[in-house]
Amino acid sequence: LCLIVHRTPVSLMIILVGTNDIHRLTGSDDASKTSVILSQITELHKAVLECSMDDEKNDRTKGKLHTLALGIPGSLFQDHMPVAAKMAADVNSALKSFAES
Repeated sequence: LCLIVHRTPVSLMIILVGTNDIHRLTGSDDASKTSVILSQITELHKAVLECSMDDEKNDRTKGKLHTLALGIPGSLFQDHMPVAAKMAADVNSALKSFAES
């Protein structure tokens, strides 16, 4: 991951994740799976930002990379599976809180 961050001259990285996880993890014990999805998303954002801070080769851009967390969009699957829609809504709500912190 850091290799990509260090070699890519961008100031914003858009991270789109979670949609497939909703489908794959819908089932029993959905509440704990929501926290697993959220944890994976937030850890990815934190890792990208840490890589940005560790860019010793480029002091000009060091620490200037931002990430954009996009919520999980609605889907036909969620329309037919209320538990999946709730999981997506819960992840999106928690992701918003993470982004605002």
